[in-house]
Amino acid sequence: MIDCAQTDGVEDHDTRVRSIELYLPEKYQVILGNPASCLALCTCWSDPKILVKTYPGLLEKFSVIGSLYSPGGVSILLRNLALNPQIQQVLVWANSPLSKTAIGKTGSTALFSLFEKGIEDDFTIRGKSTQIHHQIDLETARRIVEDVMLKDVSLLTVSEIISLNLVQEDVSRLTSQRAFPRRFSQSFPIAQRETSAPFPSERQGWVIHTKKVVDAWLGVVERIMRYGHVEPTQYGSQQKALRTMQWVIENTQDFTLPQGLSPLREKLGLSKGSLEEYSSYFLDPVVHAGISYTYGGRLCGYRHGTLNQIDEIIRKLKQDPHTRRAVAVTLDPELDATSTSPPCLNHLQVVVDSKVHLIALFRSHDIFKAGLMNAFGLCGVVRYIAEQLGKEMGSLTIISNIAHIYEEDWIDASQLVACQVEGMLVTRFNEHTDIDQRGLVRIGIEGGKLHLSLVSYQGEELWYFVGTSARELVMNLAKRNLLSRADHYCDITLEAVKAELALKAGVEYVQDRPVRIEGIVVS
Repeated sequence: MIDCAQTDGVEDHDTRVRSIELYLPEKYQVILGNPASCLALCTCWSDPKILVKTYPGLLEKFSVIGSLYSPGGVSILLRNLALNPQIQQVLVWANSPLSKTAIGKTGSTALFSLFEKGIEDDFTIRGKSTQIHHQIDLETARRIVEDVMLKDVSLLTVSEIISLNLVQEDVSRLTSQRAFPRRFSQSFPIAQRETSAPFPSERQGWVIHTKKVVDAWLGVVERIMRYGHVEPTQYGSQQKALRTMQWVIENTQDFTLPQGLSPLREKLGLSKGSLEEYSSYFLDPVVHAGISYTYGGRLCGYRHGTLNQIDEIIRKLKQDPHTRRAVAVTLDPELDATSTSPPCLNHLQVVVDSKVHLIALFRSHDIFKAGLMNAFGLCGVVRYIAEQLGKEMGSLTIISNIAHIYEEDWIDASQLVACQVEGMLVTRFNEHTDIDQRGLVRIGIEGGKLHLSLVSYQGEELWYFVGTSARELVMNLAKRNLLSRADHYCDITLEAVKAELALKAGVEYVQDRPVRIEGIVVS
């Protein structure tokens, strides 16, 4: 390890050997190492605790060891470098399978863009759409970029990193030709988050039913941002959360992504290719060094590879397609009882009719950063099982026991809702696209009364009612819970009112067409 006394003649020993300060250490967990070291290690998607347990020599080599998962982590790294001017070099190790995916690369590419290209005056990293926290002083951030050396060591093993010595050119880079004078420890205000009060709601027992994966995800994000209660987390941060959120996706083959919002797509690593790549990890039993667990490792390599639960599900369904035992779990009580990062996805169950359907249970679910990726990953599981059984892909039901969005994502989530949900609202019900699984409603006038019938998509009349007012018709539908969609109820209410007006005025009524009463058109 490099001796800081040899690499910086300005600082004396008392300055070098100092306590390490961290930004929100309860939330952003960092391993503390040797306070005399001027090196920091940034792992990407590798658990620092596991690495240190396997390679204890890291604690002597580095002053701090932390992981970078997303572009948002770049601001946290800058804050910690500002607090610890003794850190002169950050080694970046992106050597886990996830860190090499399109999604996994978003954090490290933003970090390297920052150090290679700098920061715009609007706090945006040049060449990227990522902005650093506006509470960070720009001059300080630019000084850090000039003063601290970033080195990619992803091609090295951990043992090679521990034995690594900086070459003389690197030493010179750390001690001379700096654009700014030496740094002093600085802290900045905590990033402020949007904290609007939630709308009143039931808080638990939510259901969202859509055709497409992305529409279900958008619906969950919108519900949490509008109704989610702000509550603390065990990491010291806050979240907006709703309980037992159930989202049902009918078409698991649709990989359509939100239109527009290119900065957000870049930040989350959203592309068809990256999502398909991510979904493959749900079926990969290999867990690489430095990773605490993967869903594929738990599902396809349970108990150190002795049990492939997905193949076991397929075996059971081939033997008996009516079985209710086609289940898989990811929790291992022996391992996870004391784990600080147990799996969020806990349980899978497969149900088969003419298609293959999957039900997944998450104990805790980071909806904004992980929800969409998780959903597409589970669609890949549906596809694999369907192919093995020679059946079509069916629905995916996700039950998120604690569906939450962390405070650092509230602004992006609000922008997503404003653009993709609020900005895309259509105020008419279309029975051809806004499918109500419970059937179609037909309204007519006959014999001086209003007639309403609920009809299946096969043409079978399921329920019939005759009344004299729109209120009777609609309230009978609602009290019996005969429809599944709020917009369908609204559409039928409007049609029933039109029918009642036509009945009282003695004019013709045809469903879904305007009614003309004394020159006034009601549509």
